[in-house]
Amino acid sequence: MNLKLLSAVIVFPLFMVGCEHIQGTLDVNSDLSLRGKGNKVFTLAPGNYSMEWTQKHLAGKKYVKIELKDASGKKHNVHIPLPKDMKVLGDGSFQLKAEQIKQPFDLAVHSKVQPSDSEKVFATEYCSIPVYGYGYGYGYGYGYGYGYHYISGWREVAYHAHTTTHFLSAELN
Repeated sequence: MNLKLLSAVIVFPLFMVGCEHIQGTLDVNSDLSLRGKGNKVFTLAPGNYSMEWTQKHLAGKKYVKIELKDASGKKHNVHIPLPKDMKVLGDGSFQLKAEQIKQPFDLAVHSKVQPSDSEKVFATEYCSIPVYGYGYGYGYGYGYGYGYHYISGWREVAYHAHTTTHFLSAELN
């Protein structure tokens, strides 16, 4: 049995709300054949590749789009179909057979999520509100009239910066 091991460890802060999109590095340890656009098979040589992983939903189908970029800047896109009820970016593991993902390998993924909050941060932020009324400079042109003007100011705010780190590793057999 030809065993290919792909260790892709992706560590990143996720600042987007409700989005399943990550960027990281893909480390390939041995020649890796992938099926890309139009079922065209291409081979990645051992090395490090810049990677973007996006989970998408289109026409009732769920899939992962993986965009790989090698050192020369050449891009490769891989689409992996997923079962509709599968959550990829969460704590846990799952396995998919080559027939399910339409690739020349079986896929085993291990995922861990580690949320964290910063210390409380105090700051000021600018804000303004429109006010409709009568007075000098409200209307069109010069003089008195009805219209809008803005009242501007600053307000104190306090918040915790929330960071979610995803650790994602995959094995291809």
